[in-house]
Amino acid sequence: MRPKRSLVYASVLALLGILALAFTWPVARHLASRVPGSDTWAYDEYTFIWSMWWFKHAALDLHSSIFFSQNIFYPLGMELILYSYNLMAAILALPLGLAANWPFASNSLILLNSVFSGFGAYLLALWVLKSEDQKLKIKRPVVLHLAAFIAAVIYAFASNRMIYLALGHYNIQSWVFLPYFVLYLLKTMARPTWRNAGMAGLFGALNLLVDMQYGVFMAFLGLCLLLARPLRDQLFARPFPWPRWLALVFAGLVAILLTLPYFLETVRAMLRADYLLKGWGDALKLSADLAGWFTPTALHPLWGTDWPARLRAVQEGTAPFNDVNTVFLGFTTVGLALIGGVWLWNRARGWVIAALLAAIFTLGPLLQIYGRIVYNFDGLETSIPLPFIILHYIPFVKGNRTANRWSIVLMLALAVLAAWGAFWLLSKLRSGKGRGWGAYALVGMLVAGVLFEHAAMPLPTTDARIPPAVQQLATLPEGAVWQIPMGWRNSFGVLGVERTQAQFWMTAHEKPIISGNTSRNPPIKFDYFARLPLVAAIASVQAGHDPAPEVLNAARAQAHEVITLWGVRYLMLMPPVPGRLPYADTWQASQQLALDLIPHTPEPILDDGRIRIYGVEPGAPLPLRVDFGARNTDLWRAEGWDRDEPDVGGADGIWATGKRAHLLFRSEDAAPRTLRFRAHAFTCPGQVDQYATLSLNGQNLDLLYFFPEWEIYELAITPQPGINHLWFEFERLERPRDCLNQAIIGKTGVQSPVNIAVHAFDQAFITLTDAEGNITDASFGRRGYNVTLLDEKTGEVLDKQGFDTVANEYEVQRLVTYLNQLPAGRIVILATREGAGDFVTPDLVAALQRLGSAITSPDQVAGKAHALVGIVAAGPGTAAETLATPDAYLEISGDFRPLAAAFDFFEIK
Repeated sequence: MRPKRSLVYASVLALLGILALAFTWPVARHLASRVPGSDTWAYDEYTFIWSMWWFKHAALDLHSSIFFSQNIFYPLGMELILYSYNLMAAILALPLGLAANWPFASNSLILLNSVFSGFGAYLLALWVLKSEDQKLKIKRPVVLHLAAFIAAVIYAFASNRMIYLALGHYNIQSWVFLPYFVLYLLKTMARPTWRNAGMAGLFGALNLLVDMQYGVFMAFLGLCLLLARPLRDQLFARPFPWPRWLALVFAGLVAILLTLPYFLETVRAMLRADYLLKGWGDALKLSADLAGWFTPTALHPLWGTDWPARLRAVQEGTAPFNDVNTVFLGFTTVGLALIGGVWLWNRARGWVIAALLAAIFTLGPLLQIYGRIVYNFDGLETSIPLPFIILHYIPFVKGNRTANRWSIVLMLALAVLAAWGAFWLLSKLRSGKGRGWGAYALVGMLVAGVLFEHAAMPLPTTDARIPPAVQQLATLPEGAVWQIPMGWRNSFGVLGVERTQAQFWMTAHEKPIISGNTSRNPPIKFDYFARLPLVAAIASVQAGHDPAPEVLNAARAQAHEVITLWGVRYLMLMPPVPGRLPYADTWQASQQLALDLIPHTPEPILDDGRIRIYGVEPGAPLPLRVDFGARNTDLWRAEGWDRDEPDVGGADGIWATGKRAHLLFRSEDAAPRTLRFRAHAFTCPGQVDQYATLSLNGQNLDLLYFFPEWEIYELAITPQPGINHLWFEFERLERPRDCLNQAIIGKTGVQSPVNIAVHAFDQAFITLTDAEGNITDASFGRRGYNVTLLDEKTGEVLDKQGFDTVANEYEVQRLVTYLNQLPAGRIVILATREGAGDFVTPDLVAALQRLGSAITSPDQVAGKAHALVGIVAAGPGTAAETLATPDAYLEISGDFRPLAAAFDFFEIK
């Protein structure tokens, strides 16, 4: 008897709903007041809840871009493209957030994610099992549904999902749409209709709207399944299967078109963002441990441990693994998957390949076993590289540095294989009246085994209630909120002590904050704050350090200007969260320093017993004059500028070193103003004129010609109330080093690729500085002659040697032999320590002449300090050279900076 489809589906959904409530407990008990997460971790959960609110606030209230927020990282603001947005969750949460509150909306989506991700895995497994049902001629279709339910339970309640929830990584646990995409991809291969292809594209788009890294996972699964038999035979059949290929292309186009604005902005940001990944981006730490595959998670009710203590141990480096154990495979799960993979290898090989590769990818770039990455093989100590290294060098793919997230793909593949394994076991039951009950009993035991081994309960939660003082803050006038603890965080590190709860509280008061949490950001978003003494002093105390006296003095002197420019009206002091270090130890000193440095009302204007909020009165922001070079002007400058200098073309000033240079100012109204500034273009002989487009808050003001001499420019502007962003977008940048022919080595005509400083005295210093400002000590440091050889194209140090020519003639002869074998065309640097010595010979003079020295006799150099930079075999007298007693200094340098224009001052009246 065939069960009614709607009744079966309803039963599956009901069972998954009950399990979701149980496995996420106590979330259902506190739907509107607590959210999954951990107080001693990063509070990432509040980033995602804030994102839901910001989507609504930007789209419905501000009618502005949902991909930029002025309210975090204030006053700079933050682009939200390379940000863990989970746009799909923000869209789905909108009605619930408006009807109730944002924690309720988030928790509801978490429960629905669990239910419908399991249901998707159930439908996917049901589809792939149907062909085997025909082969085995099983007369009870219920067996198919029972086996498919195993896949649902594994995919919906695998412990990696619960660990991601406990860490607040809501975008990673939102894998609800992945099985639906794969299901319709397989349906498209079986029946390449426009409907199936369109549905595959739709679910592909939904995955991308959750997180763009799901695009990598979809492409990976698609390749594994389509390029393995039996689908490979269908895709490359003869005659050529045009309908299938066209359907796949159509699915891809649908996915891209449905996400086009988001997709294009993400691709554009990735192409121009050199900050997408710094080195390996902690990929090793964020990888699974091989032993962790077989170790139940720390949240297991029987085999687990104290969760906050385990998180603290991970942070301190004393845990069994280098990171939180995320990828536990489960013994029942793996056993069933092995049965399914072996029994149905001919049909399941794509899933087996996907599972194996995804499992290996979870291990990251190097094999780790109980935190160990170096292994001893008969005295040879080495690490074991893994295929994840290849992913690091693939554009776009490398942005997904967190190897353990491949467990998403892994658990889906294991779920499907486990369904096949369960199906095989069920097919072995004897026929008869008791077979039905036997099938239910067997599946019940298998489900119980899966649920028990993956149990991660109770799920830790954090308090998502808005404190009364913060709720009252919503009724007060507009102004920025400076909260303590204060900090800025991204995926790679923290400046200060960041507490994302304060960002979430913005959903109540709607005011900008002097902090923020993001995923990827340009360096200026941290550098701007880090270079301000007021921020540096508070951040130092928050970290448990005493700020230097000069930093404290500068902070006091700067405080009024900072709160005036930023428009800070509220100083919010937050209590510590027990166990959340370092603020739990430094909160009293941090709050006291903030009160000492930031002018405020004598008493709190709001105090609920936990949160204290003081009033701050910023000064009038306009009129404003900023005199570059005459003082430190970091406060008003964002990206695109160098440092303040006392002399820039005859005046104190500063260079614009980016094609886009950004200035900040604040206005209290929208009254018309006059912008004046004094500037001149950097010019090179024969170069075209310099122009710049000026824009204010995204609106173009004018295209200006920048004269090569100092000139005053004046424009009428209409600022907006609050922070204003003034941009100079220059047409070109030039490096003085290149266009002014700087850093030429003597008379050789050869430009050094690095700046070289040689100092020969009682020490021998050879200092190299590259275009990025990296400094290399390139001296061997020995008494007598020190020789350094550089690549003439890159400036790389090829060799450095020392010869104690002060000691004896033998060392002199060694030096001669070494110099004579140097290859022609290389850059050679000489620096003596304690002089050249008294054993200089004619042979040494000849060898020095080969390097370009102008020395003609031993007497000229004997006993003197000698510094030389030359080109091997360029000819006598061509090197840059200094001979002196007792100190010789030589410098070959040029200005690496890309320069657009110099600025003396800017003012707004």
